[in-house]
Amino acid sequence: MVVVYGEALVDLLVDLGSDSGAPPAAMPVPGGCGLNLAIGLARLHCPTRFIGGLSRDAFGQFLARRMAAEGVVLSARIASARPTRLVTVTRGPAGEPEYGFYGVETADLAPPGPQEPDSGACILAFCSYPSLFPSGLAACLARAQANSQLLTSFDPNIRLTLNPDTAGWRQGCEAMTGACHIVKASMADLQALWGEDCDAQSWAGHLLAAAAQQRPLMIILTDGARGARLFTARGMIEAPAPKVDVVDTVGAGDAFHAAFLAGLTMRGLDAADALAGCALQDLQPVLARAVRAGSLTCTRPGADPPDMAELDAGMPS
Repeated sequence: MVVVYGEALVDLLVDLGSDSGAPPAAMPVPGGCGLNLAIGLARLHCPTRFIGGLSRDAFGQFLARRMAAEGVVLSARIASARPTRLVTVTRGPAGEPEYGFYGVETADLAPPGPQEPDSGACILAFCSYPSLFPSGLAACLARAQANSQLLTSFDPNIRLTLNPDTAGWRQGCEAMTGACHIVKASMADLQALWGEDCDAQSWAGHLLAAAAQQRPLMIILTDGARGARLFTARGMIEAPAPKVDVVDTVGAGDAFHAAFLAGLTMRGLDAADALAGCALQDLQPVLARAVRAGSLTCTRPGADPPDMAELDAGMPS
């Protein structure tokens, strides 16, 4: 089982109407890095438990129903009196999505409790801003330490429009990368925090050289149409992205992360020692399959990760 801690929120797809007089409209859809990862794992037949904060309000119940319908196990502690965070998604002048984050002291910021993961847990996956700022960061570090026998994965999923405190994001990222075996990030994450000229290979090499107790054990960097690279202390492998007609990139990184972790469990590499001892070439099909999952997600609107049958079938012709 993979235990996921991260945000579950509601994206409001907003159409403010047009000059023709069409009335404004908004459609709520489930979103958030943690929720997307949990659903992506469940669709790949990987038992998954979500321990992020969920509100008792109508939106929180909406998110809980969606995850339960996908087969995600929900923690008993997640019903919070805090409201659900809302994210508006509108279209800019050139058609690009524009995001607005709304809510203060929302349920997604409730830190994970001290309880142990289920006895069947093999991986702890931490996602985005709930794990990076003070109370959540401290709780996640404590949880990783208390469950040191489990493989841990971290996706920073930087969102400066939510919180422009670049120094805070950096501090949280540095702490979490030193506490987790797998760091999955995008080039956009790196550039947001360390500038457009950040050299990915040097950044990954520095983290791996400074690793203590196999944390981090590997760095995975996704780069959109360029595919992904995986770095370890023994070298680097890469997987190109297939050419697709991109409809929407929302959730592609989460689908990649889900397929990668599911691939590790399928191959018996869901323990730190097993992962550390495997050959780089053994990870090549896992990386390629994860890239394929992300690419498939880009072919349809919204965060809609592939299921096992779609991933096995490959890319649409």
